[in-house]
Amino acid sequence: MNKNSALFWLPRIQEFKDILIPLTKIIEIDESDGLLLLSGMDSTFKEIYEKKIEQALESFKFPIFIKTDDVAGKHDWKDTCYVEHKEDLYNHIKKLIYYAKKSRVEFHAILLREFLHLESPFNFFDGNMPVAKERRYFIKDGHVICHHPYWDEEVFFDTFNQDDKRSSIFLENRSNKKEKFQRKYPEEVRDRIIRQLREINTESEDEILKLSKIAAKVSTLIDGLWSVDFACDKSGKWYLLDMALAKHSWHPTTCMKLDKLL
Repeated sequence: MNKNSALFWLPRIQEFKDILIPLTKIIEIDESDGLLLLSGMDSTFKEIYEKKIEQALESFKFPIFIKTDDVAGKHDWKDTCYVEHKEDLYNHIKKLIYYAKKSRVEFHAILLREFLHLESPFNFFDGNMPVAKERRYFIKDGHVICHHPYWDEEVFFDTFNQDDKRSSIFLENRSNKKEKFQRKYPEEVRDRIIRQLREINTESEDEILKLSKIAAKVSTLIDGLWSVDFACDKSGKWYLLDMALAKHSWHPTTCMKLDKLL
């Protein structure tokens, strides 16, 4: 099984009571069935999965968040992972599956999740995605290796290439990407985005202690070198959102702590 799949890592951590995880319902699907949606056979897909999806939806109120067991297509937010109305659900599932295929990522499930109202001062990318207060921790053998804000400034200088999750946003020279960013947005907008981003990217001592404790515990529940993603809601609660093998996870090139472990 693909270890980046939530079908692998989620069952291993969800019984740990000190971790807040969004309410999640998993509908396992065959990849061939998912492709029915891309072939215009929506009614056939519904015949197979509608009952399971309807049962899962009983646990939620809209809006909801959806993803495959591996990807969410967050940059296309309003068309993929964010579903405001029930009547739009299947169209979003279709676009999410298209995104997974385009990104060459296999899928084995659709996850329906409660929508978290995160601390997010501005929206960005083509999908008008709310940029939130999020963190990425790298863990191994019960220890935290390093931790970083999830939304690095580099991401806003250029679009993120999903074909290489770890290093693709650094393929272009930083000054070239910054120049593109400056051409696209007026100065006052650029200044506001960077200022707000730096505010939500500031890691307090209390936050680091809290998330380090949780991340280290997670590392005792799963073998290997992993990334763990957290997000903070508007009430100040931190939720564990996602995990992936470190070798498949973006990591800032300015930090050398992972190099000898990968």
